Amino acid sequence: MRDGKERTSGFTVLELIVVCSIILALIALSIPAFTKWMPNYKLKGAAMDLYSRMQFAKSEAIRANSGYAVIFDPGNERYKLVSSPGADGNFGAGGDDNEVEVIKVSDYGANIVYGNGSATINMDDGTGIFPADAVSFNNNMVVFHGNGLCDNSGYVYLQNDADRAYAVGALASGVVRIKVWRAGDWK
Repeated sequence: MRDGKERTSGFTVLELIVVCSIILALIALSIPAFTKWMPNYKLKGAAMDLYSRMQFAKSEAIRANSGYAVIFDPGNERYKLVSSPGADGNFGAGGDDNEVEVIKVSDYGANIVYGNGSATINMDDGTGIFPADAVSFNNNMVVFHGNGLCDNSGYVYLQNDADRAYAVGALASGVVRIKVWRAGDWK
C-alpha cells in the first residue's frame, strides 16, 4: 500500500453516463441524414444491378456465341434474363423463352419503380419526351448477339420517390451505359 490509499483502475459511473450520452446524441443526429440517404442508395443499387446484369447478358452471348436477352416488364415492375428464345426462335414471343432469372424492381425498395423521376432530358435523343413505360428499347427488350452487338440502342429509366433517376442502357455497338440525373443533366 502506498500512502494508505489503494488505487483501482476502471471507469466511474459518471464517466460511463457521459460517454453513453454522447453516443446517443450522435446517433440521434445521424438518423435524419441516414433516412434521406437510404432511398438514393437503394436506387443506385437497383441501377447498378441492372447494369451488371446487362453486362452479364452481353458476356454470356459472346461466350455461347448466341443470343441472350434482357426483357423488361414495366407493368409488373420486373425484368428477366433470357438465355435462349425457345422453340419459336423469337425472344419475348410465345412464352417459351429460357428464363434464367426474374428480377423484381420493388425488391430493392418499395419506392423504386420504372420512371424518369425529375429528369427533363431523355438519354436517347436529348428531347424531353420519355417513353410512357420508361423503357425505350424496341419491344421492351435488348438482345445481345455472339459478336457482342445488340439489335438496337435504348435505355431503361428507374426512379425513387425522392425523384432521383438513373438511366441504364446499351448502344447498338454493345456498350452498356449507366447515368444518373443530377443538377439538370445526366452524369
